[in-house]
Amino acid sequence: MSSLSDWLGETHVRKRPIMGTIAGAFSGELDGIRARLIHWTTLGYTVELLESKGVWKKGDILPLSGAEFHIERQDATQEGP
Repeated sequence: MSSLSDWLGETHVRKRPIMGTIAGAFSGELDGIRARLIHWTTLGYTVELLESKGVWKKGDILPLSGAEFHIERQDATQEGP
């Protein structure tokens, strides 16, 4: 049985999570909150909150539009933990 990375190809398996910042979602309630990208489509993103704020708790899963989630640039030459 082949592994998932063999089936998908090495280029499709990410080693580091994609992080970003929320802006303008839910009337600005989550502005500046960091989140991890879980899934993306042509309609937008699904993210997991990395911080709590108000009624929103760390770990909450939210759908956002492309305009509401700003992906942080990651330096490809830098190794992660």
